[in-house]
Amino acid sequence: MKPRLVVFATTLATLSVWAWAYALGQTTHKAHSPRAGESVKAFLGRWDLTLKASDREYPSWLELRQENGRLVAEFVGRWGNARSLPKAELSNGRLTFVSPKEEEGAKADMVFEGTLTGKILSGTVNGPDGNTWQWTGEPAPPLARANALKWGTPVQLFNGKDLTGWHMSEPGPEKAWKVENGELISPGNGPELINNSKFGDFKLHVEFNCGENSNSGVYLRGRYEVQIETDSIKEPPSHHMG
Repeated sequence: MKPRLVVFATTLATLSVWAWAYALGQTTHKAHSPRAGESVKAFLGRWDLTLKASDREYPSWLELRQENGRLVAEFVGRWGNARSLPKAELSNGRLTFVSPKEEEGAKADMVFEGTLTGKILSGTVNGPDGNTWQWTGEPAPPLARANALKWGTPVQLFNGKDLTGWHMSEPGPEKAWKVENGELISPGNGPELINNSKFGDFKLHVEFNCGENSNSGVYLRGRYEVQIETDSIKEPPSHHMG
């Protein structure tokens, strides 16, 4: 999957962004046993997923492991952090895993079903919009480096004047990002703001002004959210700032 930077905001006030280089995350579990004698080895590991919705594609991620003879799964859906799934099972070569509706902002659990052909996972899922979505998965590349990284010259992603080098996730949105006094201003609960640049490893420097009771975030590679919010008592510490 080609890397990208996505800034998604609900109530993010100001933002200035620079990039160097960095690479991402892992995590934990829940279980179902495959049928006796059924091999799961080919399905195990980390997978870069692409969810093909009716209006766009979403980057996603799946990790499958065996623990005490049981299949367990970690998942990053269309947003948020990596989380354990309540169901992951393999039957007659068909993989099924379930993302709860509470995590998806949907009326029903999203049930992913798919098969493995060569090194490609593919299948369908019931989308929150009522349509059937297609999804595919490729093995996530190993992040091992033979040599120490040499960082390049910092690149300023925001020019302080306009949205050059950025685009919003919705064309012509009613609520749009804007620039005022050299700052990126979020419209509140509006579209994602996505940087056009592509990076391999990177470090990201972000400065922001987060108002009281705000809830926003920066999505690394459009997939894993780094939280920007006041420390809400409604969320566990793992979901607080950063």
